[in-house]
Amino acid sequence: MVLSPRKVPVVCSDNKIVPDVDAALKQISKVAAPMNARRHYLKHGGEQLLCVAAAECTDCHRPRRICNFTVVVEFQRLSHVHRETAHHCHTNRLDDELGI
Repeated sequence: MVLSPRKVPVVCSDNKIVPDVDAALKQISKVAAPMNARRHYLKHGGEQLLCVAAAECTDCHRPRRICNFTVVVEFQRLSHVHRETAHHCHTNRLDDELGI
């Protein structure tokens, strides 16, 4: 979404939508990052991060932690986008809860 084609489809379920940025950051550290770290550990092995055992972020600051980067897109500059594609991200909400 940061460096992407002219149109970006965004498909998400209701369990991914939160009211504000603070709630989103909390969702990342309390739910999404630990679950992704666990999924990655089960699939690939290697070092088990502290958040996998604790089931929530422990703010470990390890180089291989899964939450090293968090990107917040507040608005899109449209100077590089053609007028007919001014709405860069197209969101489709699903009624089902998908993934984490």
